[in-house]
Amino acid sequence: MLKLLKKYNYSYIFIIEILYLPILILLYFYQIPDFYLTKIYSIKLFVLYVIVFGNSIVKKGVFDLYSIFLFTFGIFSFGGVFINIVFGKGTFGIIESLIDFKFSEIVLQKTIVIYSIFLCSVDILYQIFMSTTKKQEILFETNIKLSIIAKRGMLILFPFVLYKGYLEFKLLSDNRALLFISGSRAIELPLFLKMAHAFFLVCYMMLLASYTSCKVFVRYSIIYIIAIVPAIIVGNRMQLVTSVLFIFWYLFRIYKYKMKNYKIILFFILSLFILQYVAYYRAGNDFIINEIIIDFFMSQSISFYVLALFISFKSNLIINSYPYVFDSVIGGFIATGQSYETVMNRSSLGHHLTFSLNPDYYFSGFSIGTSYIAEIYEFGLIGVLVGAVLLVMMICFIDKYLVKNKFLMPFVMMLFYNIISSPRGSLFPSLYIIIKNSILLLLLYLLGKFLLKIRIR
Repeated sequence: MLKLLKKYNYSYIFIIEILYLPILILLYFYQIPDFYLTKIYSIKLFVLYVIVFGNSIVKKGVFDLYSIFLFTFGIFSFGGVFINIVFGKGTFGIIESLIDFKFSEIVLQKTIVIYSIFLCSVDILYQIFMSTTKKQEILFETNIKLSIIAKRGMLILFPFVLYKGYLEFKLLSDNRALLFISGSRAIELPLFLKMAHAFFLVCYMMLLASYTSCKVFVRYSIIYIIAIVPAIIVGNRMQLVTSVLFIFWYLFRIYKYKMKNYKIILFFILSLFILQYVAYYRAGNDFIINEIIIDFFMSQSISFYVLALFISFKSNLIINSYPYVFDSVIGGFIATGQSYETVMNRSSLGHHLTFSLNPDYYFSGFSIGTSYIAEIYEFGLIGVLVGAVLLVMMICFIDKYLVKNKFLMPFVMMLFYNIISSPRGSLFPSLYIIIKNSILLLLLYLLGKFLLKIRIR
């Protein structure tokens, strides 16, 4: 056993997880309506998460892709469960937004066990994948042509993107639901502003593929973040959070950047306060500083109940024409926004769940959202295990292969977003967006190359 551990660099945690996983699978088939048993299951999940997340930070670092995924997984999936365990606060097991409903102890126990099985499986598979892959130091060489095209494009388009953000803020700050009801059609903006925003994004994607210098990357990343700040004001906090986390990951992965622990803690606390303040502001609530941490984790972990709702009301949902897990891939070709057409034609778990349980809530522009683990649970326990394999393969693909491929590198930010937002979204990227951005990237490259030739002449 010791020789095996040394040969493949496995830890004792790996062996414990191997032994613990069959126990979790047995627990999946055993639930009783007992509050204290639910509490025990919650504590077990808490301990498992702390061990897995702590081990990842120690071995891989805070800004490793796997560590970032575990961070968002904890916050978005069961942060509220942990708050209930540690502080004894919050309304665990009760949902009041979509419907007023108290989950049974059996459903809560099953939900917690499914999350535990998924987390344990993901960590086992990740350690296996990483231990069987040879470590290679990658030397990134700057592509000057791509860097010049990307930088000049971003600077030219930046004022137009800012103006677009200002118009969106004016249109949606008082009626954010309009965006969700009608999709992008709700925002009537000049075509040139929409095109400017689309090309601004692909300019940044091209900058990633150019492997430019660290200083240039930071400078233009700040410009990119400034351009999407209006999104947080109208409520799209996820875009800003994932973009900032992506920048830190890129610095860590490409430039070997390391941040001191106290800076990481300060950054997290500051981000928490800003995001929760925006939430208070949008809801019209008073800013209560001594409740901010509890409110933050309770509000962010609402995705925990997506799986619980799916387990409770699966038989009440509209029949889906294709698996929920594939909707993010092909849904962009079918329909957008929240409408009867979208519900009937798309197999989106978030749309079906919200519409089936509360149509008025759905047509008011609100939604419970979706969750990758709930989507794969459509196929039961086998789906959870297969879903764990697919997630780990995607993480390893980005970390080991995609970052050194200049043709695929422009899409690293999109795949990064899908992975770390999968606890409250879908894992697989939109084929529609991939095709659209590929065409725009090609046009940008050809135009930039043509203009550079003219200047040289």
